[in-house]
Amino acid sequence: MYYERRKISIKVSVIIPTIGRSALLNCLQALYKNSYKNFEVVVVNDNPSVDITIGLSEFINKDNLTLINNTNQKGPAYARNLGARHAKGELLAFLDDDTIPSENWLDAAVNFFEFSPDIAAIVGKTIPRDEDALSPFHHYMRHNGKSGYPACNLFVRNEIFKEVGGFSEEYFNSKHRIYHYEDADLALRILSLGYKIEYIENVIVYHPSHTRSFLQPIKIAKKSFFDPLLQYNHPFEYSRLRSKKFGFLRIKNIRTRSRFVIALDIILIPIFLLVFKNVPLTSIALILYLFSIAFIIVRKSNKKGLAEIGFKGIILAFLIETLSIFAFIYFYILGNLSVRSQKHHE
Repeated sequence: MYYERRKISIKVSVIIPTIGRSALLNCLQALYKNSYKNFEVVVVNDNPSVDITIGLSEFINKDNLTLINNTNQKGPAYARNLGARHAKGELLAFLDDDTIPSENWLDAAVNFFEFSPDIAAIVGKTIPRDEDALSPFHHYMRHNGKSGYPACNLFVRNEIFKEVGGFSEEYFNSKHRIYHYEDADLALRILSLGYKIEYIENVIVYHPSHTRSFLQPIKIAKKSFFDPLLQYNHPFEYSRLRSKKFGFLRIKNIRTRSRFVIALDIILIPIFLLVFKNVPLTSIALILYLFSIAFIIVRKSNKKGLAEIGFKGIILAFLIETLSIFAFIYFYILGNLSVRSQKHHE
């Protein structure tokens, strides 16, 4: 489907699901500083136990701000869909409540859509701030266009969003409080209809890093519950998303396979040592384990973050990241069982 070049500026509906985090104030302050002014904001509170109006007095009476409260917590996909149903804009723009859009975020996105009528959706660049400390115990987002379609910085034409039925709400598990891949699923359904999605580097959102529980790696690992569901719904596309190329070698589903390999390596260490009493094999397995976990920690960290958690924090990170490997596998298996059960009853 193609669109004519707009004679007037496009109206944008910015949809922000929240669970009552105080970071929402910073998000709104940055949003209202945007140079592009033809927009509305729809905030959907998915945590009915929190009054989100507290601390938002400077925005509460704005004509272009709508606040919606869910009666029960139903996950970000439901919250975004609810916000979209109240949206009046031609473009839907999705943010997370703890993100900070750059001052030309809307302008850059709208400009691209006006000159690219064949594009259905765009994904922007999401990065931590330069001054942020990064470590396994920090929560932040980094997306540079290599893979994925994170809904913390996503624009979709409203009519196409409606055509594909919005976000799938099956990517939320209320029992375990897990959600994941609802954004990837939406993007893949858009692509399956022949529409185009582009990554635009100058549509920038900052995702500040902030300290979470030391169990943060395990919390992230639990999201593997939805890998089997995305793979079942989009087998070819999932393989492409989760493949990585090393020169001429392409490894499919490397994220899952690497964790199974690390887990096997960890199990083999005491077997080589205590059962076979083979010191060389034990040493090799131990080195592979230490290298693998160290690689995961370094990939999630920067110098400031490692300095902040210190030596004891690094040791703790090794322990928690090791446990997260087995948490990943456990929830991946649970997810497989869930998908098989659904498939059996269809």
